[in-house]
This record gives sequence, structure tokens and C-alpha cells, in this order.
Amino acid sequence: MFHIIYKTIHPSGKYYIGRHTTNDLDDGYMGSGRWVTSIEDKSILTREVLFYYDTEEELIENETRIIREHFDDPLNMNWNDSGVGWSSSTNPAKSPEWKKRFSGDGNPARNPEVKERIRRTVQEQYMNGRVGSFTGRRHTQETKDKQSSKMKGRDSWNKGVTGYNTKPQTENQKQKAREANQKEWFIWFPDGTYEIITNLRQWAKDNNADQGNLVKVAHGKAKQHKGFIVWQL
Repeated sequence: MFHIIYKTIHPSGKYYIGRHTTNDLDDGYMGSGRWVTSIEDKSILTREVLFYYDTEEELIENETRIIREHFDDPLNMNWNDSGVGWSSSTNPAKSPEWKKRFSGDGNPARNPEVKERIRRTVQEQYMNGRVGSFTGRRHTQETKDKQSSKMKGRDSWNKGVTGYNTKPQTENQKQKAREANQKEWFIWFPDGTYEIITNLRQWAKDNNADQGNLVKVAHGKAKQHKGFIVWQL
């Protein structure tokens, strides 16, 4: 078993530092951080092993130190200045006891003081330029053509056409929609202000945003959408 601290490098020079435990050093793993997952073509990335450790405990102990050594580098794309490691087999967040402790009102994100710390952290990162990796770039014509071809033939999505939008919702679907509208979302605005809302779908409509892209941000698949940064509370 290999326990490594690695650097995932983009041709632009941007990079991400993470930890990985594996039996195969050539397994192709590039990381699960927000920046890495936001890159569609992973084949352009390369991985460099920075350090090896004998145990996973040593690996976890050293990850945060190494990330912080690089965190102020403008090319460093780690979202946090400490290790998260949600994929680790030793991560306590995977245990039933941990989930029970932090569910419902036990969730620290429901604490006003914690929410304020989150707001300040996001503000500092936003002011330091930690926005989406696609900022300032444009899709190639080839990518646009691929997106266009995927959307062709989806007439059943159009309002009034027999199919998706004309089928009545089941009671189960209605209940899921009601539950979704009751979820709380933390929205960070480009100007540094923030808001805690419910009904993300309506909020997106009122603010000329795309609900699906906002959810991607909340799930860590994108860093921002139109300058908005989102968490689900």
C-alpha cells in the first residue's frame, strides 16, 4: 500500500495538492477537489508524487502542513488551506456516529457564528481571486457543436408537447419538490454580500441564474456560477 502526497498539474501551471492511498501508483487518480473535478478533459493533467509515507496516519498529519506551504501561491487551486480527504477510509465523517452527531440541529453550519466564519472565509477567498477555473476563457467551436448536438431532438422537453412537461406529477414527486423547496442555501454574491434562502429554483429564476449550475457549485463540481458561490446548509 502506498500513501502519497501528490500534485496535480495543469498545462497552465495551476496545480492542486492532495493525498491518496493506493495499491497502484499508476491508477490515474488526479484528485477529487473542486478544481480538479471542474476540468472536463482530465487527460491534460499530470500527477507528481511529492512525498511518500509509511502509514495513512502520517499521511493525514502532513497533508495540511504541505497544503499551507503552497496555499498563498496564486497558481495553487486548493479551495481550503487544510486537507479534507473525504475519500479516505479512515475519515470519521463516514462513520454512522459522525453522521448522527452532525445531522439536524447538530450541524455546525446552522450555528450563526459558524455561518459568519464561513462568510468571512469565502469573502477572503473571493477577494483573492479564487473563482471558477473557466473565468476568462471561451468554449471552442468544437465544444459548442458537441453541446448543440446533445440538445437536438429534445422536443419532448418543450412546453405543450406530449412528454416530459405534460405528465402530471405523482404525489411522491410533489412531496420531493416540497422538501427541496424547504432546504436552506447559503448564497455568496460577487459584491461580497451573502444571503440564506430557501427555494433555490425560484431564487435562480429571480436572479437570472441556472439552478443546475448553482447545485453543481454546492456539490463542489464548480467553484462559482455567474460569480455566485453556494452551500447547502
